[in-house]
Amino acid sequence: KGAENGVLIKGGEALETTHKIDTIIFDKTGTITQGKPVVTDLITENNQELELLKYAASTEKGSEHPLAEAILNHAKEMNTEFLNVEDFENIPGFGIMTKIEGNTVFLGNKKLMVKNNIETSHFDKSFDRLSDEGKTVMFLSKNDKLLGLVAVADTVKENSKRAIEELHGMGIKVVMLTGDNKKTADYIAKQVGIDDVIAEVLPNEKSDAVKFYQDKGDFVAMVGDGINDSPALAKANVGVAIGSGTDIAIESADIVLIRSDILDVVNAIKYLAEITDGNPMLIKAYAQMILAHVFTTMPLINKSAVGRDDLIYNAVEYVAKNFRENISLEKMAYELCVSKYVLSRMFAKTFHCNFSKYVNGVRLNYAVAELENSMDSITNICLDCGFESQRTFNRVFKDRYKITPREYRKRMEHDK
Repeated sequence: KGAENGVLIKGGEALETTHKIDTIIFDKTGTITQGKPVVTDLITENNQELELLKYAASTEKGSEHPLAEAILNHAKEMNTEFLNVEDFENIPGFGIMTKIEGNTVFLGNKKLMVKNNIETSHFDKSFDRLSDEGKTVMFLSKNDKLLGLVAVADTVKENSKRAIEELHGMGIKVVMLTGDNKKTADYIAKQVGIDDVIAEVLPNEKSDAVKFYQDKGDFVAMVGDGINDSPALAKANVGVAIGSGTDIAIESADIVLIRSDILDVVNAIKYLAEITDGNPMLIKAYAQMILAHVFTTMPLINKSAVGRDDLIYNAVEYVAKNFRENISLEKMAYELCVSKYVLSRMFAKTFHCNFSKYVNGVRLNYAVAELENSMDSITNICLDCGFESQRTFNRVFKDRYKITPREYRKRMEHDK
């Protein structure tokens, strides 16, 4: 029934607590806005728009960030020449530094220019005008001189205003998080009726925003879709991931919305309130139905496993508590007072994989969260999450993500 309403619930706790939500925090891009920005303005002196676009596109080549995609799409439309990038450095919360044909190029926000002592005052009026229009403005400098501004606009989703009005009608405060400057953020917020705006947020500060409202006594839901949202989704009392989001965002959430319609946030809260209605027995019944979705990477439960609910519950709980240890099928069977052959068949039928693969899948979920939230070495993360060797960790990781843990971390740092 939940799936029919566009809602996947991954744990019984979400069923029990969603009705308590009094504050919802939305990450702006991809939730309130479409997440598909387009280039609207190239501002330069002395008609250098093509050079500005050439350096911006060359800098962003290879990036999967929505703003980078907007620049690259615009460059392709303009048949822009791409230059050879000799060096690349991602500066989280600020932008990018590259070396292009011997030139040092910075592309990012105003803070990046200030940090590198690059004069911006001659573009202040243009910056203010574009920001007032709700556009995201990027500064590009070449050899310590500001070459110009690239303005990008993202459109508000059709149902954003209606969804926020309905949340207000339910007595829920709505907060918007964004890395955009305050003027751009306020422009978007005013269009849809946001209560609180937290702008210029660095990727690692999103979970701090969740904690800020929790410390005030609020029961907080976080809605997001990106890699950078996963710590905040995990920190929130209820994490809600947009179905079109990244794997790690979906893994970190308690509720997954199948569609990318913001109205489904409202529908999820209403739906969960209706089916539970404060009835503990009903909550338990629904919790039993969704136990197999504790880990999103695991396939849906097989019909042949029905009737083994207690054993499945105990097995899932045992693995979750002991994943850092060397779990053997024999030891687990002894602890659960069941034959190892029964246990082995149960895992094969329920999760469509053998016991070892399931356990490594659980370990991998925790390892990915560690890659996101800590700067610990990959070797230490591998050991901390219970993998028998780094080789096994690399193999399991690559099977799921098609890249190595080291490549994943580099991509994650670049996306920040």
